[in-house]
Amino acid sequence: MHQPDMLNSQLCDSFAPWRGMTGTSLGSVVDHTTTLLNLLDEVLSIESRGLRLTKDSPLLDAVPGFDSMAVVALIERIENEFDIAFLDTEIDGSVFSSVSTLQTFVEKHLPD
Repeated sequence: MHQPDMLNSQLCDSFAPWRGMTGTSLGSVVDHTTTLLNLLDEVLSIESRGLRLTKDSPLLDAVPGFDSMAVVALIERIENEFDIAFLDTEIDGSVFSSVSTLQTFVEKHLPD
């Protein structure tokens, strides 16, 4: 086994308990939660409090400062960060009901 292959195998194995499986490619372990939490933190200027949110944390009407202007700014940041685009007709309040719903919405638009 070449050194890079061994490192890749070790990394995959180290993520196995988190994924609940072994032997899958490293690309399948991508979790966009941290990226989304960082973007929320930056857009809302909440000084790392966004990193304390979880997937189940409510957003709209629950996080101070998360208003329509913040939604627009967050959408722009997400589109730039993930190099994707949303149609205006796809976006409604349900997308921002929790971190999990936002993550699901974003991941649905990512290329396979």
